[in-house]
Amino acid sequence: MNIGTKYGIGALGILAIVVSLVAVMRFTERPPSELEIEGYLAKIGGLSVDAAEAMRQQLQRTRSDLTEMREDHPDWAAEIDAAIRGFNESEPQQTDAALTKIETLIAKRRNILRGEEAKTKRARATLVYPFDYARAEPLLCDAAALAETRFWYWIECSRVRRKLGLYPPALAATQTARSLAKAQGEARNFEVAGDDLGDLLVIEGRYEEAAKLFEEGLLTARERSKSLGTPDALRDLSVSLNKVGDAARTRGDHAAAAAAYDESLTVRRQLSDQLGTPDALRDLAVSNERVGDLHSENGDFVAAREAYERSHAIHRDLMDRIGTPDARRAIMIPLHRLIITALQTGDLPAARTYYAQAQTLIPKLHPLHIEEARAAFAQLAPHLKE
Repeated sequence: MNIGTKYGIGALGILAIVVSLVAVMRFTERPPSELEIEGYLAKIGGLSVDAAEAMRQQLQRTRSDLTEMREDHPDWAAEIDAAIRGFNESEPQQTDAALTKIETLIAKRRNILRGEEAKTKRARATLVYPFDYARAEPLLCDAAALAETRFWYWIECSRVRRKLGLYPPALAATQTARSLAKAQGEARNFEVAGDDLGDLLVIEGRYEEAAKLFEEGLLTARERSKSLGTPDALRDLSVSLNKVGDAARTRGDHAAAAAAYDESLTVRRQLSDQLGTPDALRDLAVSNERVGDLHSENGDFVAAREAYERSHAIHRDLMDRIGTPDARRAIMIPLHRLIITALQTGDLPAARTYYAQAQTLIPKLHPLHIEEARAAFAQLAPHLKE
């Protein structure tokens, strides 16, 4: 006697039960793993705002690569998920082992899976060796060579070479990225590559060439901000203005630097009012610091102090709202400069007040930065005596 006869269930009833069971099994399957980017950034701490954003964007690009691989190769899903879980759970050995399995699968058809090999190398560099630049560099740059026409692969190769002090190879990778962006008609990417190239030229002391690139980037950023008017386009404009200002300041053209910094400050104030996000507020604080630095170099310590006060107030608000070690680290910059400008304007009581604030905050910094901060403020201590 079969089950249907014993329990009075016909063939259609059995079919319905099977379909229901399959649906339940699908519903209860573990969903695909995703990189927990914000959790990771919060966990590691100790990064500057710009470094954290660069890491965030590289992780987002790696996440897109892994999603593409999962869609194109469903039979690799278990290994991809294992690699992601290892990253999320701070188990790089698990991530490394899972990526090695994927590489074994790729090796069987390497001649037709160059793109997948590139994605796997990039994933290993980003997820397993995020701060081991010596190991990440060959992986990222091999990935760029394999991917050939993918802009961000070449930029990531260039940036890791720059961190290692490999400036000529970094320049070559950036120039490849810039050529790709131009050929692909990607104005935003062309602007990014131009800024990176300019930064490398500054390191090499080629200031005039760098200034020319930054001016070209500013023209592009202006056009994009006018045509798009989006917050991202406006922020890009402010970044380009700061780079032009930095270049002018380096060559001693303080009038041009002031014009660029003031315009950037105006744009960032607009974005801060419009968005009110921590990132927009941090950008506004940094712009005030640049303005203050320029006033200080010009000997206008009163104006410099006013700019640093504005930066300090913004960072203080962010610190109270967010309360992270990184938020406390950010406020150290205006505090240090406020002590100096208070002394330069003869306000010893204010300088001591700022110093006391710093001493209260230093033990609450990320462990990586405590000794560095103590040393920086210790140099000012002798000047705070009667």
